[in-house]
Amino acid sequence: MHKGGYVNSDVLSIKCILEEDKICDNCCECFVCDLDPGKICDNCAKCLKIPNYKAIIIDDILMLEESRVKKKKKKSGKNPADR
Repeated sequence: MHKGGYVNSDVLSIKCILEEDKICDNCCECFVCDLDPGKICDNCAKCLKIPNYKAIIIDDILMLEESRVKKKKKKSGKNPADR
């Protein structure tokens, strides 16, 4: 279903997202839940079988002083602790 605009007009026709060769006729079948046909889709994403969070792997945590030392070490090529 397309919100806004003219759906079955010669000027603007929207394709059905469920059937390629069909023009949207506002049947609202695209709003039906895939897992429970009696329910309207609420974008819960359970049908996609993906976790509802993103994950980031943390390798290392640098404290402010450690990062400064590493930057100086990179620039000078020397170990700042040797001074």
